[in-house]
Amino acid sequence: FSSHLGAVAEILERATLHSLVLLDELGTGTDPEEGSALARAVMAEFVRRDVPVVATTHHRAVAEYAGLTDGIENASMELDPATHLPTYHLVMGVPGRSYALAIARHLGLPERVVEQAEALVGSEHRDAERLLSQLQQERKKLAEVASEAERERSSAERLRRELEGRLADIGRRQDEMIDETQRELRR
Repeated sequence: FSSHLGAVAEILERATLHSLVLLDELGTGTDPEEGSALARAVMAEFVRRDVPVVATTHHRAVAEYAGLTDGIENASMELDPATHLPTYHLVMGVPGRSYALAIARHLGLPERVVEQAEALVGSEHRDAERLLSQLQQERKKLAEVASEAERERSSAERLRRELEGRLADIGRRQDEMIDETQRELRR
């Protein structure tokens, strides 16, 4: 934590609006409440100075702060809820879900330990996880609808081009018939 914080202090000293600051797990390695407070204060300082920053954290308070603060936006790396493996899809505007308890269960931690941990998690955290899960499901549905709409749009575009080609062909044949009829009438 001390080493990380020393590096953050040096970055704060040197960073300009022409910098790109990358901070991994900002605010971890110490008391979670104090660590998240430091992370929020550091982010606020970078925003105040217009320094571009990409910061990762697992602190829910930092994600909430990002969601409520101008100049900061949440993003998360999506995990497949069934396999708990990364999809390598960046999701903008939404903090990531925690799969810690599901992963603990999947990796074989005794069920009674996982159940006790679930009981110890606060209701606000459970509600937030439930909301993030619903958002994840809705985003998936929207992506499927968007994909279907794109397929339909492509199909409609293909049909439009085909019909334009047919109309052009009919127009050419109509012109040829008119020319032929005029020649016959002249004869």
